Amino acid sequence: MPQKTKKIVVVTGTRSEYGILKPLLKRIKKSRKLELSLLVTGMHLLWQFGYTANEIKADGFKISAKIPMYKGSLKNKDYHGVALGEAVVAFAKIFSKNKPDFLVVFGDRLESLAAVLAAANLGGIGIAHIHAGDKTDSGHIDEAIRSSISRFSHIFFAPTNKCAERLVKMGENKWRVFNTGALGIDAIMQAAKAKREDVCKNLKFNPKKELAIFLFHPVSIEAEKTGKRAKVILSVLKEMSLQTVIIYPNNDAGAESIISEINKFRKVEHFRFFPSISSEIYAAMLKNCNFIIGNSSSGIIEAPAFKVATINVGSRNTGREHAGNVLYVEADPACIKGAIKKVLNDKNFIGKMKKAKNPWGRGGTSEKIVKILEDVKIDGKFIKKINNY
Repeated sequence: MPQKTKKIVVVTGTRSEYGILKPLLKRIKKSRKLELSLLVTGMHLLWQFGYTANEIKADGFKISAKIPMYKGSLKNKDYHGVALGEAVVAFAKIFSKNKPDFLVVFGDRLESLAAVLAAANLGGIGIAHIHAGDKTDSGHIDEAIRSSISRFSHIFFAPTNKCAERLVKMGENKWRVFNTGALGIDAIMQAAKAKREDVCKNLKFNPKKELAIFLFHPVSIEAEKTGKRAKVILSVLKEMSLQTVIIYPNNDAGAESIISEINKFRKVEHFRFFPSISSEIYAAMLKNCNFIIGNSSSGIIEAPAFKVATINVGSRNTGREHAGNVLYVEADPACIKGAIKKVLNDKNFIGKMKKAKNPWGRGGTSEKIVKILEDVKIDGKFIKKINNY
């Protein structure tokens, strides 16, 4: 008797998350044992951030449903809380009707948490958490969201050995935890052959001069300081006349102040601005830049795969596993200038960075995840969760 095809629901809420998930989505789509259902929500449905649902459609993926979450101004104090509540209701209705076998979510976003809360309370739906077990010492709400998602999940795709060990320490069964490596490595390998000359030509930049990427996200517990910190970084990049690609942040609390500061630098000749950017173009830029500055996780996880330096400004990502490519600095002009000079000119730092091992793996993660999803048996033992503290 042929094996029943498993219905796999994947949720995506941001452009960066979708870029990471794309290799996995392609493999699920090709699998004869899995049936893909893609639910699109969050920032994908906001025109302010490029309405990237159109990008998903252009890539040839069928969108099974769109779940609007965020309404009104980012400045509203209830912006994220109301969005979470409404999304839980919407996801519950979809899961109740379509009865998926598996819900697959990534990371630590509200969009993923909303879907997980809905699925867990309906019962009988297997929940898979990609990039589970990660941690920082930032105290950001992402930490609580990530751990909450894991507590509801039945199977874990950890990006490193330490992340896998951490999940077991949290009380998860060892047989539920798989060290698959970081899915983001798969996503950027598409740019392995991208050439600096082509990237700079498209940006109208000089390929012989240094190239930086600015990507700075808000930290909700420090929202009132976010804009000022973005301004400090941008001012240094302007003063040093560095060719810089500037990408808008996510929509966490404080994002509006970052965008406001970004817009004040619109006339700087050596700056290029992107409210949104495709994963392919971003990967090509990342491979060929001299360094990425801000606080994006791509600087921690994906950049070392290309031996690209990262200057992480502020508390976001502090305490996170990293390779030898990362410098952590405060949002102080002198500190930032010093870090930039170090990553561009310090032969000792550059040499160590080139030799450092990337703890996040070498790719092949999407293939591993699909094989596990195909083979796992969803029965009473699998659905029943116990804590092994």
